[in-house]
Amino acid sequence: MEFLLISSSQDPKLFTLNALTNSLLSFFKQKKTLISLVLTSDSPIDDNFLFLGDRYKKVDYVSSTSQLKKISDAEYDFLISIENSLLSLVLSHKIKARSKICFKGKFTFFVFDKIIPQIKKEGIKYISLQDIGNLMDLTFKCPEAITPKYHLENSLVRKNHEMIHWIYNTNHSIDLPNSNYILIDIKINGFQKNKQLEILCSLCSQLVNKFKLKIIFISDQQNRFENVLNTSASLTPENFIYSQQSIDEAIAHFPLLNHSSLIVTNKLKSTPFLYLINKPFYLIKNKGLFLKFYSPTNYYKNLSKKIAGEISYMLKSI
Repeated sequence: MEFLLISSSQDPKLFTLNALTNSLLSFFKQKKTLISLVLTSDSPIDDNFLFLGDRYKKVDYVSSTSQLKKISDAEYDFLISIENSLLSLVLSHKIKARSKICFKGKFTFFVFDKIIPQIKKEGIKYISLQDIGNLMDLTFKCPEAITPKYHLENSLVRKNHEMIHWIYNTNHSIDLPNSNYILIDIKINGFQKNKQLEILCSLCSQLVNKFKLKIIFISDQQNRFENVLNTSASLTPENFIYSQQSIDEAIAHFPLLNHSSLIVTNKLKSTPFLYLINKPFYLIKNKGLFLKFYSPTNYYKNLSKKIAGEISYMLKSI
């Protein structure tokens, strides 16, 4: 039995792809099962704890319709797309398969013969494990629970994770699994920059003093780190640590996320992956824009109080 899967290479989609691949190989383990993959990406991705290229018969990378000629004329038993884009739609139309399956999206009824309804939750658009479970059940009558497979036994994955542990242990004397720390990944914008920095400074000081934990500040804005570090005597290089990276590279830095008590961010695009790995996080949201522009002092005062209170409550509950 031959499958072709279509996905993007973003972290949340790799998580979903991992769960789907694992489920197919597990459910059809009594049959000869071959899975090929098309990733809508312009460059190959490295093996990581969610993705191993050798699990697939073939992996193609297609980033535009001009590259469709890279796809062979092979025919598959099942084509399953977990990517909802124009490129994935064109790919699915071109590739031959006895049955084509996807989640409901714009114009999907033109190409796919089986469309799976996606479970919708407020503010959440990504495909969840429950959605993959519905796909397996409605398509293959699969009763098994859907679980991802973390490839921690892979030598490259293991070395990368060991390197992250070594870097923090050597440079910052932090043993990640046995340290009480939170990650803060906040983008400071140019507009009302000082007000945003005041909130960040106040929050970090409160968290260090009240909960006696370390803070790892994830940012490509090193001057922001220095601004915060210099505002309070309670913030020191031992408990307020700068890490020049981004949660956008979540897979590469998974141990750092995995061992943290909490992640604080104002980047909405970071949250789907955190949802999927069940990692506690606090998303700072910009609400009350009218007050922000016409009474910024009151806006940031209220926002600072709200953030500190809600994060304190979360830390007490974890």
